[in-house]
Amino acid sequence: MLTRSIVLSLGLLTVVMAADRMGMVRERPAPPPPPRPVAIAPAPAALVVAAAPVVNAHPTETPDVLPDGPFRDETFYFCTTCHGSAVITRTGATRERWDFLLTWMTDVHGMAPVEGADRDSMLTYLATSFPPRRRAPVNPFLQQGSN
Repeated sequence: MLTRSIVLSLGLLTVVMAADRMGMVRERPAPPPPPRPVAIAPAPAALVVAAAPVVNAHPTETPDVLPDGPFRDETFYFCTTCHGSAVITRTGATRERWDFLLTWMTDVHGMAPVEGADRDSMLTYLATSFPPRRRAPVNPFLQQGSN
């Protein structure tokens, strides 16, 4: 008899707990409303550099590691927020390739977009200071296409 009452009690408890989960026993509190999206206009790079605290991926580096030129400091602080200056100095690219790289870093890595005159100045500095590198010479003794 004791076993039967225990089984019945457990069965009843299971039914009550299931009904409670479905909100039939007591009322569930309403979930909080989802956060509202906020539209934020992108700021010019110079403003971002001036307003943001200087966060440098390699704090011992200074803009002096890059060649002197207009927009060097802004480029340095903007880029080294995410990576060291070696990423810049070892890359040689055309203006179009630098433009592609800025767009790629914005789209893929979430970099703040650089637009307008700031983008133009940054691209001019990068393309002038870090142009495409000369390709390695082809060895004339290697035959192309043979195994």
